[in-house]
Order: sequence, then structure tokens, then C-alpha cells
Amino acid sequence: QRKDEFLAMLAHELRNPLHGMLGLSELLATADLPPALADAAWALYRQSTTMRRIVDDLLDVAQMEVGNLSVGIERVDVQFVFNDTSVVAREICRPGVEVVAVDPPSGLRYVMADPDRTRQAVANLLSNACKHTAHGWVQLAASPGDAPATVRISVSDTGSGVDADDVARLFQPYERGARDGAPGVGLGLAIVKGTVEAMGGTVGGAPRDGGGSVFWIELPLAAPDLPGTANTPIPATTPADHYPLRVLVVDDDPVNQLVATLQLRKLGADVTTASSGEEGWGLLQVRQFDVAFIDVQMPGMNGLDLVRLAQSLPSPRPLMAVMTASATAADQQDAIDAGADTFVTKPATAADVRDVLQRHLDTRR
Repeated sequence: QRKDEFLAMLAHELRNPLHGMLGLSELLATADLPPALADAAWALYRQSTTMRRIVDDLLDVAQMEVGNLSVGIERVDVQFVFNDTSVVAREICRPGVEVVAVDPPSGLRYVMADPDRTRQAVANLLSNACKHTAHGWVQLAASPGDAPATVRISVSDTGSGVDADDVARLFQPYERGARDGAPGVGLGLAIVKGTVEAMGGTVGGAPRDGGGSVFWIELPLAAPDLPGTANTPIPATTPADHYPLRVLVVDDDPVNQLVATLQLRKLGADVTTASSGEEGWGLLQVRQFDVAFIDVQMPGMNGLDLVRLAQSLPSPRPLMAVMTASATAADQQDAIDAGADTFVTKPATAADVRDVLQRHLDTRR
């Protein structure tokens, strides 16, 4: 109980400042800057994403140790996972290293897994491959798994390689490969193992013929006639292509307000901010909003109390998005019970914010 409470507090205290770092560095990296400043902005953004991944990995390992890692099993589109994770891999791999994502065969396109955890596992495999590959390529592919009715998602590379006797050790927390001295804390593969096994899958790795290594996960194959869920790629259009959405941001942290405001304005939204739950509630009663982003831990009226009050607003009510650095399964359930329409974990990227606006547009069709 006390360890769970400590982890929840630690997650909030780490993720909250990281939200400002990641959000502002992403905005700078995508701005029209002189070349020298653009390079510096991208370097800052990459370091921020690395820090986010380390924080997430540390907290996930801690959750695994207390048996609280949550997963939700549904039908996951492997093609979408490949598209999503390969884009990030191309940003973090060294210049000159080619990232190749081979389209999965039609009969192996869907697995039964947690969509976010699957993306996390594949992203960790790709990150690990990029870290140990100085030149050549990194390849993402799908094939039949060893067990019946499973799909193997593999990441192979031309990097420093791995000794066959070391593979099992590398899937343990804080264990690192010794061949090239690449930086890291030795959590990536341990996270992959813990999350994949929680989804009913298996993991493995081996030296690659010709040099380099290959690591993989195997997940249950989804029946072809099951309905798809939560795997629709982000559309090419943006919320700004429709009309300026009226968005309220309620957060007591001025840096978080700034990040959300800049992210939303870049998406074409008309943004209003409030620094407390009471101020937010006053605005909701006198102005019409399409979407409201609500922080949870605020002095006075907290975010969940504000969400509960908002249920009494006349239709059409704004889509209520709880955006918080408190990210446990219990936190998400509390937000849903309060009446939130969606839950966004800090640090949030511009794509996370855009997904919420798109959800509003989808519900109004």
C-alpha cells in the first residue's frame, strides 16, 4: 500500500515538469528556426523524449514488482503499430542508419493485445536496435510465431550484435549488453518482457546471421472477423481544417498552461485558460466550449470535482479530457467515474492533444 502511494507520488512529481520540457522542446523543434538553432531544438527534443522513456520505464518496472501493471486486451492492428513506431525510430537512429518497416502479411495483421503496451514494446525494441547500430539498417517485420496462432514481431539490425548466452540475462532489469558500451540503464528489454508476458505473449532474441542481432515478441493472432477497436490511424486532416475549436485549459501550473496553449493554437484552436478549478467552473457556466483539458491536482477545487460539476451543464457539454501526471490505472478509473470522456497522461505530445480534438470532431459527426 505504502509503496503504491509512493510510486503514484513519484510518477506525478517526475512527469509534471517533464511535460513542460517535452512540450516546449517539441514546439521549438517543429518551429521555423535558423539551421543552427533548429539542430539544437531537435537535440533538446530527442533528449526530452529519452528522459520520458526512462521515467516511464522506471515506473513500469516498479509497477511490475508490485504486480500492478495494467493491460487491456483488444484487437490491435500490427500495421498501425509499425507505422507509428517506425516514424519515431527514424528520428532516434543515427544518421545514415536506415529504418525499414516491412508491411505485415494480410493474415498476420491483427493480434490480441493492449494497443499502447504493444506500441511500447515495439518502440523499446526499435530504440534498443538504434542504440547499438552505428551504420547499416534496422528492420521491423512480422512473421508466424513458433506457437500456433501467434504473430512474431521482430526487430533485426546490423549493429554490435549479442552473444547467444547473454539473451536471457538482457531481459532482466538493469542488465546491459557489454559489446559496444552504448548508454542506457538496462530497462528496455525488461519492460518488453514484462508487458508482453502480461498480454499472454513471449519474447526472445538471438545473434543475426551475418552480424547484428534480432529480438522479437510473439502475441496471439486475432480472429479475422473480430471488430477493430482503437487502432484507427490519425487522419490526414487536422481539427483546424474544420473550424476553430473553443478549448478551455484548466491547470494551476503556468508552464503547463503555456504548453497546452501553444500546442492548441498550432492546431487552430481558440484557447481560454483558467488557473484553478473554481475559475474553470465559472467559465464553463458562462461560455460554450467544445473541449476542456482539466488538470487533477489543483488547490481548492480539484480537477475531478470540476469534471463532476460539469455533468450538470446543459447540452452540448464540452468533451472533458483529464490531463494529469497521475497515470495509474486507479487514476484513470477515478477520472472515468467522475465523468471524464478521455484521459491524457503527462507528458503529452502535440499528437496526444490532437487526438483529443479529433475525438470531439468524431463524436459530433
